[in-house]
Amino acid sequence: MARELLVVESPAKIRTIRDIVGRKFEIRASVGHIRDIPPDSMGVDIEKDFRMTFVTIKGKAKVIQELKAAAQKADRVYIATDPDREGEAIAWHVSQLVPAAKPVERITFNAITRSEIEHALKNPTQINQSLVESQFARRIIDRLIGYLLSPEASRHLGDKYSVGRVQSPALALIVEREREIRAFVPTPYWILGAVYRKDNIEFTALLSAGQVKDENEAGRIAEAILNAPAHGVASVESREVAKNPPPPFITSTFQRAAFKALRMSSKRAMRIAQDLYEGIDVGGKHVALITYMRTDSPRISNEGIEAAREQVVAQFGQDYYQRRNFRGKAGAQDAHEAIRPAHPEITPEMVKNQLEKAHLQVYSLIYKRWLASQMKPALFNQVTVNIKAGEVALKAVGSTLTFEGFLKIYGRDLNEQEQDEDGEDRRLPKLAEGDALEFVSVKNDKKMTQPPPRYNNGSLVEKLESLGIGRPSTYAAIVELIQERGYVEESSKNRQFVPTVKGEKLYDYLKEFRGIVVDYEFTANMEGELDGVEEGKKPYLDVVKEEFERVKDAYEIYKKSGGFGMAHKPTAKQLALSGRLAKAAGIEIPQDALTDSKKLSDWIDHVKDTVHLGKLPPSDKQLAYAAALARDTGLELSDEMRNDSEKISQFINQARKILDKKVAANKRPFAINYMEEGIEREFETTDVIDVIDTPEKKAVGLRLNVRQTKWIPRSQIVRLADSVLTLKSKWAAETVYKGARYKRGAGQAGGEGAARGKGARRFTRKGARKSPPAAQEE
Repeated sequence: MARELLVVESPAKIRTIRDIVGRKFEIRASVGHIRDIPPDSMGVDIEKDFRMTFVTIKGKAKVIQELKAAAQKADRVYIATDPDREGEAIAWHVSQLVPAAKPVERITFNAITRSEIEHALKNPTQINQSLVESQFARRIIDRLIGYLLSPEASRHLGDKYSVGRVQSPALALIVEREREIRAFVPTPYWILGAVYRKDNIEFTALLSAGQVKDENEAGRIAEAILNAPAHGVASVESREVAKNPPPPFITSTFQRAAFKALRMSSKRAMRIAQDLYEGIDVGGKHVALITYMRTDSPRISNEGIEAAREQVVAQFGQDYYQRRNFRGKAGAQDAHEAIRPAHPEITPEMVKNQLEKAHLQVYSLIYKRWLASQMKPALFNQVTVNIKAGEVALKAVGSTLTFEGFLKIYGRDLNEQEQDEDGEDRRLPKLAEGDALEFVSVKNDKKMTQPPPRYNNGSLVEKLESLGIGRPSTYAAIVELIQERGYVEESSKNRQFVPTVKGEKLYDYLKEFRGIVVDYEFTANMEGELDGVEEGKKPYLDVVKEEFERVKDAYEIYKKSGGFGMAHKPTAKQLALSGRLAKAAGIEIPQDALTDSKKLSDWIDHVKDTVHLGKLPPSDKQLAYAAALARDTGLELSDEMRNDSEKISQFINQARKILDKKVAANKRPFAINYMEEGIEREFETTDVIDVIDTPEKKAVGLRLNVRQTKWIPRSQIVRLADSVLTLKSKWAAETVYKGARYKRGAGQAGGEGAARGKGARRFTRKGARKSPPAAQEE
């Protein structure tokens, strides 16, 4: 008997949904997208109104065949792909596989629960063409920017680079922040106050006027406090302060909280949330635990609010409940409610032995945040005491929690809460106007201003969202992409993002030649235009045509020579390799190939098949490196080796082994110190094999091994001796020294001549010659 067909995106949902709908439906999964524009060509016919050519995604032919066969046998087809832009586009592609005579219904649900699915099946709709066209527009614009501007950047910079509508602004944020940090000059300031004792309780009062920026002024005030004839309470003010709970999670705040509280990357947090949404084995049943996790609306449905009321009252009592309605910021898409438990009756405590640790952590975070959002505020009694130390006005502030409110479940034990400190009691002794105080000591602490922090996974997502760049479904992928492409690295110590040399090169190029791509306002406005398409307010081709005008010049170059076969000048690497191949093969390079990178690439591929690469003459970089190794090891570099890349490679490997043993014996401890309030303090001790101190360079190099040298800007160095380097401040030690990247490579092999000689070369991993830039580390 023919059945109705239900198509979902993920196979993981099938079991969860089948437990709800039974055997009435045949359930199939598209396993994500099934068709897309081709990966190896433009796939967009610009001359014909940007018509897209769709091809079957690699590995999806069998899925399409099975979907077609199932649709052919079914009486009716329900398409239940995810309730977002990408899900709607998948639904459209799936609908194209269904025979024209078959009825096709589109259903969506925010959570995989019986009530949601039954409601969706009773109220089917049609595919939302505006949502589909919004996805088309985004896909076309992303292809135009990536396919036209990435090769342009690669040709200009001489390596493989990619440019993207969202990835490039994300890179720009990280590079610009790094340059802010490098340019930052710490300035001193002083925190002044006094420590008092009353009823055997010590407390601190600070200068009412705030911090002081002049050392002499700080000394004068400290002296006045110390020599004050009397210390007493001038006035006492008391007031109740309410702290409201945060709203339930949207995608960006969830990713930020998962990073801060659980140290999870956006990618991992979203993958776990996807598992919880699609279904987890709980008590022998496959149960979906949370609602859809890609949303930018903090709204909670009436059902969700009522469920929260029941749980708050049941767990904490009526006194803790307060109904709250949350609204998204302007421009937020309100199609989905906030991330919340799909089955609120299943508490984290109930499933603690059935979920893996990471899944339990994420579920607990989502559950507690949702429940807290429907609870009363925490209440504090805040006491402000104004104190007179002679003529100096001081102030002490105490705060005592009087009602836990939402902190009963969320906040006190979560690092994610930025306001944790407000939840801590800061008690003062009982004080009244006119009370005399026992003076204990003066407080005169010198501090240094700090640079803005580097972005981490959570704060980068937060910044992208605040600028209106990207959408909930893109944040995790973008953060991962800029790392995979080698544009940024995550520091091992505090997991902050640091741009690589490659990333900075790309940013500089885009800023100079394609500034619009790294313009935050432009990117946000484009996102708004695309949202207009999604809402049916603007034809998608109008938006595509507007954005095309910004890359039209790149397209004209593309078109002149029929795509990326156009004549571009060969790179320096191509010319060097082709020259070596020609010499080894005893042939001439065709003249037309010397001016066309595509033709030269084809020629190289052809000749490579006929020439034994071992017979190629070494490159200039190989020769220079081998010569340095020969000097430092005493090994002979024969003429035969100088003319055979295979033999010189063997020489380099042999010499490096000898050198490794040689330099290992030269390792010695080296102290890194810093100055604080005029005192030199220890930071750490490391092993070095050499200190590179060349006067004409703007940095001092600490050679850690044969292939790693760490460069410290001279501007941050106070003292350099044979076994110690002292930095200006603790900030310089923690940020400039500790957070810097290494120069990898072994351009100078280890001897005095190579390491210290004027004009000594340093080679990166790829062999590129480079000197350390000022105020940076190699």
